[in-house]
Amino acid sequence: MCAGGNSYPKAHRLRQRDDYIRVNRMGRKVHTPHFIVLTLKEPSFPTRLGVTVSRKVGNAVVRNRLKRLLREFFRHHYKYFTDYTSLSIIAKRGAEQLDQAAVYAELVALLQHRDRQ
Repeated sequence: MCAGGNSYPKAHRLRQRDDYIRVNRMGRKVHTPHFIVLTLKEPSFPTRLGVTVSRKVGNAVVRNRLKRLLREFFRHHYKYFTDYTSLSIIAKRGAEQLDQAAVYAELVALLQHRDRQ
């Protein structure tokens, strides 16, 4: 990440199908009201994010907006993921109705819960 924290380089993305499958099979799954968050500690990789939003959530405009919100959250909160974690966030139905503040609130609550454990 660059100093301003505004970039999302390829090294910080889950890009291959095998990466998503590995996180899904071996990772820890946590449900929130609007998301499923899968996490897997992988010391051989930097902290990475993958986002999945299916057509069940909405049309292309809605899905792309939600993906932008999730990537933006990751960019702003990257410093909290210093433990080489691969994250896969899957949006559930109803997530399309969230605004930026609601997405942030739900995922920050998840981060705080993770830190307590």
